[in-house]
Amino acid sequence: MDNSPTKKRRINPNTVNRRADLQQKRKKIMLHQTMPVGGSNVFRLPLRMVTGEWDFLSKYKNLSVSLHFSPLCRYLFIRFDKGLHPKTNWNTHQKMNLIQNKKNVKFDDTFLTKKKSIKGFKKLKVKKIYEKITPLIPKNRILFSEKQFLVETKKEISAKWPHQGETLTRYALPFDKPISKTSQAFRVVAFKTTDFPSKAYFYMLQQLLSWFLINPKLYTYNSEQLRIYLLFECKLYLEDQQSVNEGKNKNKSKGKGKGKNHKTKSKFTPKQKMVLAGISTSSRYFRFPKGYRLRFENFLIFPPYRTQENEYKFLEAIYKDPFNDESVAEITSDITTTSFSFIRSQIDLRICWYFDWFKSQKKSVTDKKMATGTNDKNKEIKENKEKEKEKGKGKGKGKGKGKGDGKKEKEEEIEIEKEKEKEKGKGKGKGKGDGEKDRADEEKEIEKVKKIITSNIPKFDFGEITKEIIQKMSFVSKLSENQLLKCYQISWFNQLDMSDSEMIRKFRLCVKKRLHVENAHFLYPPCNRKEWLEEMYRMEVEQFILILKRCKRK
Repeated sequence: MDNSPTKKRRINPNTVNRRADLQQKRKKIMLHQTMPVGGSNVFRLPLRMVTGEWDFLSKYKNLSVSLHFSPLCRYLFIRFDKGLHPKTNWNTHQKMNLIQNKKNVKFDDTFLTKKKSIKGFKKLKVKKIYEKITPLIPKNRILFSEKQFLVETKKEISAKWPHQGETLTRYALPFDKPISKTSQAFRVVAFKTTDFPSKAYFYMLQQLLSWFLINPKLYTYNSEQLRIYLLFECKLYLEDQQSVNEGKNKNKSKGKGKGKNHKTKSKFTPKQKMVLAGISTSSRYFRFPKGYRLRFENFLIFPPYRTQENEYKFLEAIYKDPFNDESVAEITSDITTTSFSFIRSQIDLRICWYFDWFKSQKKSVTDKKMATGTNDKNKEIKENKEKEKEKGKGKGKGKGKGKGDGKKEKEEEIEIEKEKEKEKGKGKGKGKGDGEKDRADEEKEIEKVKKIITSNIPKFDFGEITKEIIQKMSFVSKLSENQLLKCYQISWFNQLDMSDSEMIRKFRLCVKKRLHVENAHFLYPPCNRKEWLEEMYRMEVEQFILILKRCKRK
């Protein structure tokens, strides 16, 4: 045996420092969106900067960069505790070693701090960060003083940004709970480029899209085919609170006269605070032979307001806008995110259910079982009806209960219709306006029914739909053919009988064909095509289940 002493394993100090260096490079400097002082029209944007891409960031300790964004000016704030001189050629692991071990090193030549030369701090340190960020920001009106920025924002608040659009809907969240002080109120407003008070606000919205979205679609000012939808959060005032304030007013007016200056708070007052919560844009393209194709190109909701309920209500309000426009023939979108497609398919499916489509009009296997009376619920319903008829026949005073009930129901319906007509005719001013709106809504519904009748959609069963039927449906509903096919498959899955193997095979083929056409631009090897389609089919079925659950809840 070798009695020589064992050699200790040497640890290279550079490896530890390299690991720390890699961890530092992987960290991202992220500043979440907040609403700072200065009003509701100021935004603090997230600046995502990776140290691996910008090497000069590794020379700063506790670096934070924030950008406050408003329509007319920008405020850039850069802060760090300690920074390395740009002329030094030290490696990052040597610098980290000095900081960790806290050796007595003179930092006069290598490091600069806030206490030492402030002029050099501004010139040497901020210059590189400024050069990297300024190409992404408009060059006009970049401020570095907080006081000047606050003065500019107060001027913008007095200018009333912006309230010249068309309000589509108003809603409150959450839906499940009753309205209270904690509930949030939102307003969806539609704008054209001519409705904006200035170009500055229009370009600010585009810069917000470029910061939050990947490859957003940007536009020029005064584009005729552009329509912008904005989601605002506004403070909610309840009706109960209004009545309480009115009572206080009366009591104060009897006394010292304070009631004159006291104002009641209505549900939506002109003094309410409007905070931007979401942006969406759509543009029109010509569709042969006539009409326009409306295409959604951007859809963004800021992180504090990003919930499924809010996204659903915002998109639902946007969908209602083109339905009233006769020039729009089809609604499409270029957005490929999973969250947007999930919400869009819910709305499209509810539209198809509104028209009573995608229901098995021929007798399927389940319908035959129901007709034979195998279901217990149907048996009970039939027995109860027969008992009621026998009771009606046994009475001697009346001529029969069935006829008497029918006459009473008709008389009640006639009386209800007469009362409605009287209420419409009584009102002056507001009453007339409400009656005209109701009539206009009824006329629109009648027009939709007429379109369905004129389209002559033939009867079909699941697994027997053709392209001609889908084209006729898209003409009535203004939905794209691919989206209608997806809604058809979801409703087919809802009524699918798992014991019928032939229908399951047809359903699988129909879904896989659609997935193959949608993802034809992806390059995947032909040997793995079956596996890829099988995984996509499994994920699509899981999404169908979630969509049906969400649609049944609402």
